[in-house]
Amino acid sequence: MRCILALLACLIAGCLATGCGSEKKAEVTAEDSVTTDTVAPDTTPDSIAPISEEPPAAADGLFDDFAYNFMRNKRFQKERIAFPLTHVVDGKTSKIEKASWRFDPIYGRQESYTMIFDSEKSLDSEKNTGLTHVTVEMIDLQKERIKQYVFNKTQGKWMLTAIDEHNTGDNVNADFYDFYKKFSQDTDFQNSHVDQTISFTTYDYDDFQKMEGIIDGAQWQDFKPDIPQAKITNINYGQDYQKSDCRVMVITSPSAGMSCTLTFKRRAGVWRLTAIDNV
Repeated sequence: MRCILALLACLIAGCLATGCGSEKKAEVTAEDSVTTDTVAPDTTPDSIAPISEEPPAAADGLFDDFAYNFMRNKRFQKERIAFPLTHVVDGKTSKIEKASWRFDPIYGRQESYTMIFDSEKSLDSEKNTGLTHVTVEMIDLQKERIKQYVFNKTQGKWMLTAIDEHNTGDNVNADFYDFYKKFSQDTDFQNSHVDQTISFTTYDYDDFQKMEGIIDGAQWQDFKPDIPQAKITNINYGQDYQKSDCRVMVITSPSAGMSCTLTFKRRAGVWRLTAIDNV
């Protein structure tokens, strides 16, 4: 056990310097939707990243490819919104007309974003080209608010069909979001909600090999990555959270330049960290 820990300690010093813990999280908030009674000039450039003006046809294959273009190309975004767009705020419905829409980068300008899965098996759901319904969530843990962007694929094209804003307490993941808010901000709470031993996976960039081992829960503070606190995101590709006592949080960058995974399990109604995968 000491040998494994010693080896991991050496590796982590280098891995965390270039992995998930090395990138600072951008506190950039997506612009709020403009309702029908408010019209403001949209001075956003046609694209916010060096991508082609006309997204390729393949952009409608994987949802992530579509989302990449939707969050970066103003003209493409407007073409892929079902106007008048249904906008629900705490159960009250209104409509957003095309002339009132302002470009919304969602999480496209952030240096990192998170995805929450209901099991390790569901991690591959983002690669499913047969998806026809995806919900993107922007979660403000401080204000306890969620903004959901509902996308549906019709006639081979992804379209934004609705926006729904509500309190975190009205969300299927309410219990986990409440737990994670405390876990991300309170060191003592973190330490009391990790397993006695944690499965740990990292990557040896010298030998190009994945390294797996076990660390003591008391060492969590020495090995933990830089986790988001005030705001997180989620992409629901069809996860069935109600039937699962597992949450797998993936912290990644839009460029896929870094990624790490935290696995939480709920036992007797209490969430605990059980594994870290930092590759």
